[in-house]
Amino acid sequence: MRSKRSVYAAVRSRRRQPERSGAQMEVHAPEHAIHTRREFLIHMLAITLGLLIAIGLDQGVEYLHNHHLRHQLEENVLAEAQRNVDILNTHFEVNIPNLLWYRAALKVVLAAKPVAGFVDITLPPPDPHASK
Repeated sequence: MRSKRSVYAAVRSRRRQPERSGAQMEVHAPEHAIHTRREFLIHMLAITLGLLIAIGLDQGVEYLHNHHLRHQLEENVLAEAQRNVDILNTHFEVNIPNLLWYRAALKVVLAAKPVAGFVDITLPPPDPHASK
C-alpha cells in the first residue's frame, strides 16, 4: 500500500500544467532565513524596487508601441482623406454638369402616380451641353 505522501506526489505529477502565454515573473525565495526586521525590510525593499523597475520598463515599451501606432494611424487617415478628396473631385467633375438634369428627373419621379401597381415615367432628355 502506498503512503499518502506518494499518492499526493503521483496526483500532482499527473496534473496538467497551465500553459504560459507570455513571460511570467519569477519570485525567488531569499538565499538564507530572515531573522531581523532590518533584513526583512531590505528584502521587501529589493522586491519592491525590482517590481517598480519591471513595471516602469513595461510601461515604457507600451508607450513607445502606442506612439508608433498613433503615427501609423495618422498617416493612414491622411492617405485615406486624400483618396476621398480625389474621389469627390472626380464625382463633382462628372455629376455637377448634370445636376440640372438630375433635379428635373427627380421631380418627374416624385410626381409620378402609380396606375394598376405600376409607375410610368418619362425622363427629360439629357442636356447635350452638360457633359462638355
